[in-house]
Amino acid sequence: MCEPLSGSRARVEQALVARLGLSRWIANLIARAPVFRVTLWLIGLRWARTHDVGPIYVLCTGFALIFTNLGGARRKGELSAYSVFNPGARALPGQLMAEDFDDAILHRQRRDE
Repeated sequence: MCEPLSGSRARVEQALVARLGLSRWIANLIARAPVFRVTLWLIGLRWARTHDVGPIYVLCTGFALIFTNLGGARRKGELSAYSVFNPGARALPGQLMAEDFDDAILHRQRRDE
């Protein structure tokens, strides 16, 4: 048997079993299939377009994707890709900054921090 599902896939599986009365293994297969999720999103988009809220649907989808993929706590000592979230606004090693462009244009020696 397959590994148990977690997160949103588990919720989709439970909803399919509870609301549609599907067997657990069929619901499990559907919850794992990306094609099903894309098809469901397209059906939702079509519904949103018929109710004149298509752009809002797409915008909300974008925000949902951003916020659901932001998750996961960083490990101790791990830096964020965005320097504003790091202690002292420290940049990642090798990160290209505006100061690097200024130094190149003005022919200044690179400052090593």
